[in-house]
Amino acid sequence: MQEHPFSNLKMGLIERYAKQVPLAEVEQARVKGWLSAMDLGLPKGEEQAYLLYGDPDPCELLMFNRPVLLCDTTPTQLIGQLVTSLCFHLGTYGMGGPGFFGIELNQQQFLTYAVWGAGSYVLYNDRVLTNHPSTYSQMRPWVSNFAEHQWDELTEQLVGSRLVSWEFMEHQLQLCFEQQDKLLTLYFVRQDPRIPKINSNLGIAYESGTIKDYVVLQDSDAVLIV
Repeated sequence: MQEHPFSNLKMGLIERYAKQVPLAEVEQARVKGWLSAMDLGLPKGEEQAYLLYGDPDPCELLMFNRPVLLCDTTPTQLIGQLVTSLCFHLGTYGMGGPGFFGIELNQQQFLTYAVWGAGSYVLYNDRVLTNHPSTYSQMRPWVSNFAEHQWDELTEQLVGSRLVSWEFMEHQLQLCFEQQDKLLTLYFVRQDPRIPKINSNLGIAYESGTIKDYVVLQDSDAVLIV
């Protein structure tokens, strides 16, 4: 039997996109393109892989889809939406995660940079959002969650702002937000000389394609699997 495209998305690092859907909402989900494990022809018991999908619930059905690329979205669908949270640990491979960075809009979906350690490849006011503590002497990131280094200087600036525009270049995405008449600009990058070096090496967010291939919209209750 031919493999269903949702079984292996091949969208950059993303292999699958899934969520648990309440049984009462399954038909609504199907209208939006969500399919069950059975529809995809996945092995029986796939829904029991709790490390990937969470604990199975008899009142829910595991369903799959394809996340929308930001570049395929029209501005009118997103412009004006409110930033409701930030997340630095989106995505999973079961025993851990790749550290995708997401900006939640209207408590409904994340605008996600789907690259390993994405916070190290996002710049705001010439500072990376996150990075390894070994680089802190070079640049203080906006957010740190390491044991002896705990701070968040970003969330209060971005949460509550509204998305006003975005612009793609080959290897850069510029996102502009407005907060109380103040313009806030984030840059998703592939590589940038401002990013602190680790062991004298300048990191790179992805090897192939362009940045358009790595920025997706995901439902807030769904998971990206690598």
